[in-house]
Amino acid sequence: MDFFDTLQTSVSIADQESITLTIPLAKEREMGVIAKRPIANAVWQNDSLPDNEYHQECWNRVQKLQYDFLVGEMSESVAKAISFTLLVEGVQTAIV
Repeated sequence: MDFFDTLQTSVSIADQESITLTIPLAKEREMGVIAKRPIANAVWQNDSLPDNEYHQECWNRVQKLQYDFLVGEMSESVAKAISFTLLVEGVQTAIV
């Protein structure tokens, strides 16, 4: 639309669709990119499917992906998850 200066979109280890679909378009238009849910709500800390429907899709994705770094210290897994998001080319900031 050439009306907005920024794009706010989900981007995380569990939600990578925007990396190929929308972030490149935002870059072409010289828009800033704000990553929301950059640590996927840390859903891996749950041993079973969360009650909150909002978190269930991310939890299911993380279960399928089975990232090694999600096992162990929470601070380390969160650091790696946020690093993934912030290293996506085009992302300027994140809402944690």
